[in-house]
Amino acid sequence: MAKQMLRYDIDHIPVVREVVPVGIVSRHDLLRMIVRQAEAT
Repeated sequence: MAKQMLRYDIDHIPVVREVVPVGIVSRHDLLRMIVRQAEAT
C-alpha cells in the first residue's frame, strides 16, 4: 500500500469493510507503523 501511495501521490486511502467505509489510512499512519516496527527490532 505504501509503495502505491508514493507512486501515485496519494495522501489518504479509505478503509472499507464489505461496502461500508470504516476509516482512513494516511501516509502519516504508514510512516508511524514503519518507524515502530523498526524500533521493535
